[in-house]
Amino acid sequence: MSSPQQPAPPHQAESLTRPKAVDTAFRLALAGIVFGAIGMVVTTLFDRERIVSLVRETLDRAGDPFTEADVVRLIGTFRVAGGVGIAIFAGLLLLVAFKMRAGRNWARLLLTVFAMLEMVNFLSEVVADGAQRDLIWSLAGVAFTVTAVIYLFRPDSVKYFTEAKKRRQR
Repeated sequence: MSSPQQPAPPHQAESLTRPKAVDTAFRLALAGIVFGAIGMVVTTLFDRERIVSLVRETLDRAGDPFTEADVVRLIGTFRVAGGVGIAIFAGLLLLVAFKMRAGRNWARLLLTVFAMLEMVNFLSEVVADGAQRDLIWSLAGVAFTVTAVIYLFRPDSVKYFTEAKKRRQR
């Protein structure tokens, strides 16, 4: 004998199927985060002139007199602080990417804003410094991130985010 089928409780209803465009956007966002972080390391932390300039600007703003030995001594500290900052920022972006993949519209919008800011930052670097070879990492990060955003606003993706929001409100 078989027992009659009972409908599943609302919290156990069938899961929302994530469209391929959202998965593709997720992978592209991950690639954009990795290449963006590498770009920041290459264009900032490995560029000795840039680090020295940052150290001098910081010491100038502090208003205390300093020597060239002070500048040289702080280069390592600035590189470590910059590396930690880049790692934290990349980690936060990874968290946002995972939330986007889970259907959180705020994360999709935050990734969109980040892509726009990243694009503006890249273009301002190109205008200020010219098209240097070390900017290729930044270009790759921008390209992946912008492409991810395009996938996030395809009709099937928009439907996914709308449906995910409706399900959370039930």
